[in-house]
Amino acid sequence: MTDVLITAGELADLITKEPCVIIDTRNPDAYGAGHIPNAVNVHEIFTYLATSTPEGMSELETKFADAFGAAGLSGKETAVIYEQSMNSGFGQSCRGYYLLTMLGYPKIKVVHGGFDAWAAAGLPATKDVASPVNASFSIVPEASEILIDAKTMLSAVGKPGIALLDVRDVDEWAAVQVQGRDSRRMRHRRHQREHAGLSLLLQGRAGVEHVPGAEERGREGCADVFRLLERMVA
Repeated sequence: MTDVLITAGELADLITKEPCVIIDTRNPDAYGAGHIPNAVNVHEIFTYLATSTPEGMSELETKFADAFGAAGLSGKETAVIYEQSMNSGFGQSCRGYYLLTMLGYPKIKVVHGGFDAWAAAGLPATKDVASPVNASFSIVPEASEILIDAKTMLSAVGKPGIALLDVRDVDEWAAVQVQGRDSRRMRHRRHQREHAGLSLLLQGRAGVEHVPGAEERGREGCADVFRLLERMVA
């Protein structure tokens, strides 16, 4: 699973050898200040909130099949996703990887260390806005089985052989109301209460485990999550 991660240097080499579509998940201001050449800004990977119903999940699939097609992904290209640094963007590139996997896209990479790693390696950046050629993006229906609705999630609670991973921060996991958070965060929490969150089901363990966010661990975000999942399914 960790072979999903690609270093900045490996990406610089990859784009000279095969067709790639590079997707920048950061906000438009960060993208406009400088990005990897030819990267397409798809910030909705981070901002879009779906409801945990069959209808909401169908909307999610359609939404991002259209968005990734508009970015130029047809199935022939390697999709390369990056955020700012992987420990400051709340898993934006991880979510992009998950969405593409859910849609059945065959070739996906995540830039290890994000744009910061690219810049630190002395690789070129640009402020030019990419103009991708719209492509026909095909959904693989069976791939969406990795995403479940709230009803299915509830039915899995307490079943032996199923591990439930809660990826919210630790106070949300413990159902503690924390005062003083900014209004955007509180709105996000309200959304979580109104629309039951989706969880990843893995075979092999029972119970619910909290997977701490990068800000709790002070480590490397997505890379740590990939390694954790790899251990759990081993």
